[in-house]
Amino acid sequence: MTAVEIQLVLFDSWSRSESATVYDAIGAFDIDVIPMTAEAFQAGAELLTNYPALSVFDSIHVGHARVLDGPLISTDTLYPKIDEIENIDPREL
Repeated sequence: MTAVEIQLVLFDSWSRSESATVYDAIGAFDIDVIPMTAEAFQAGAELLTNYPALSVFDSIHVGHARVLDGPLISTDTLYPKIDEIENIDPREL
């Protein structure tokens, strides 16, 4: 999940000023925020033609997982249909 998506989700339950502290909150859990790279954007863009249901925003997540050769942890029902990545549903952990 990108930090921007976390902010968007938190806007439903946090005030605007609290949402602005999302990066500090992530750091408090000793979670590394990994910057997006051109390679990740390109990897995601390459999948857009093979997966018409994949949005540009979702392609960024898929591309990042692909470049890092790691799983994508999400409840999104589209990701398990993408052969190029491993998807883990956090509800099954």
